[in-house]
This record gives sequence, structure tokens and C-alpha cells, in this order.
Amino acid sequence: MSLLLPLDSGDCETSRWRMVTSRVSNDSFVYAVRSTRIYCRPSCPSRLARRANVEFYDDAMRAEAAGYRPCKRCKPQLHSKDDPQQRAVDRACKDISNAVLCGRRLKFQQLASDMKLSPGYLHRSFKKITGLTPVQYTKRIEQQNEAKAHRVEDQVENLPVIAVSENEDCLPGDIDFNDASMCEHVDWDLIDWNAFDSMMEINTERCDVVCKSV
Repeated sequence: MSLLLPLDSGDCETSRWRMVTSRVSNDSFVYAVRSTRIYCRPSCPSRLARRANVEFYDDAMRAEAAGYRPCKRCKPQLHSKDDPQQRAVDRACKDISNAVLCGRRLKFQQLASDMKLSPGYLHRSFKKITGLTPVQYTKRIEQQNEAKAHRVEDQVENLPVIAVSENEDCLPGDIDFNDASMCEHVDWDLIDWNAFDSMMEINTERCDVVCKSV
């Protein structure tokens, strides 16, 4: 089962590669292709390179110091704040992602209006920079969120069931969440902690009922 990994050491590259394959708009790093000696933004619409040929750099300066040239299509040497088109698409991506997280879809006409841009200009810019239309990008974000939700559900379902005998003391504090055997297969970064807290409250209430009945 595929899991999201924390942003450190080798795991950082795994997360960055996922951003590249999803063409996530992100200014925190660039990726370089060894075979072409060109580096790009994660959102570059160019054909995706093989993972074995890709390496990552924190910024354009480091990539160029390593001998890579900037992509002429996505212009990674320019920060989004220096490129109004990139800046507009970055904001559109962020607004679309936030809307999806809230369980709704933004109307493209309204999105363009809020940004004080014509729908035609925003649509062309979005497709040019991300390689996707706004609708395609929205569907991709929705699919990623659904996949993440399924991974969380699978992890919760696979948590060990702690049985409590009616003749035993029933104390929530007896549950040891530091138990490595319980936690080693769980990616805690994926857990919806609001849902988890609600689940724990329900379990505590059930536990209290059992304790009072014995």
C-alpha cells in the first residue's frame, strides 16, 4: 500500500516526485533531468521523464550550479512573483485545491472573476503552465484526496482491536499508543485527527458503560 512520506532525507524525494507526477504548482524546489541536462518546475507540462533520470534541487541556482539549463517552457529560473502568468496560475491552483478540500467545486467563471482576469486568458495560462485544463486539474486533486481518504480508512481498519473483558478494569489510559507493534505500520501523517479524536471519545464512552455494568 502506497503511503505519503514525511519531507526528510530520501523520503523528501519521494514526496517531491509525487508532486512532479501530479504537476503540482510549487516553488519550493525544481527537478532536473540528467539525460537532457534541463531543469523544470514541478508543474511543467513537458513530457514526464523517467524517475531514474530525475534529481531534485532546492532552487534554480543550485540546479544551474550543477550544470543544468532552465526549461524554456516553464521558465523555472523566474520566481512566480516575477511572472504574472505563473502567479495567476499558482493562485488558481491553490483556490481550486482549497475548494476541493472543503468538498466543493469552484466555477471557473467565478474563479476568473475573483482574480480579475478574463476566463480565456486564465484558461490558456493554466493549460500552458500545468499541462491540464482547470477541470482536469480539479478532477486530479479530487482523485488524490479520495485515494488519501481510502489509505486512511485502510490504516484505521487494520489497527489492532483491543478486547476488554467484563471482569477487567477498563481504563482508556491502559491503551499504549507507544507500542511499536501497533504503530509501525501506521502513517500518522495521513490520519484525520478530528475523526480519530471522535472515535476515541466514542470508545471511551463505551468503555465507561462496560465498567459501570460490572
